[in-house]
Amino acid sequence: THAAGSASCAWGEGAEAVAACTELLAGQALRKTLRIVALRKRAEAYAETKEYGKAIADLREIFDMRGEIVADFWLRGVSHFWLAEYKTAERFLAAASARAKNNPAYLLDLCRAQVMAGHPAKAIENFDRLIEQWPRNAEYLAGRGWAYYNSGDYPKAGEYYDKAIAIDGKNPDWFNE
Repeated sequence: THAAGSASCAWGEGAEAVAACTELLAGQALRKTLRIVALRKRAEAYAETKEYGKAIADLREIFDMRGEIVADFWLRGVSHFWLAEYKTAERFLAAASARAKNNPAYLLDLCRAQVMAGHPAKAIENFDRLIEQWPRNAEYLAGRGWAYYNSGDYPKAGEYYDKAIAIDGKNPDWFNE
């Protein structure tokens, strides 16, 4: 039924959500708002199952329907990042960060994309913004070290890695980036 499909689409995960949202979208004509919600959920589910190209296609349809929604820029940027399309990812993540200036997660993802796109100097500037707000965040300090490393400034990289290790030397998540 329509209600059961809506629930599975909204609350399901991975392949289950993809199937439920696809069925819902193929069914009766949906109100624009419900169609956007279903497309968004299916895009997230595609991303969970590493089907980033399909996620991007759904996000493009959402863009066409409603214009500039910050979270859509971010999700599209992250999808391009995982497809190793770093310059495109950088463009979308920069748009998300510009629209949500106080969102550290968006800015951190932008920094990562900037390094991978070959723009470590831009990433260093953005890591500075993060570190101004959170000077004892080991992930941001290590990220700045990583950006310096990728710019060829190994002494500065070592300085920031040391700062990060002094705060949280046991966290493999940020250290292995």
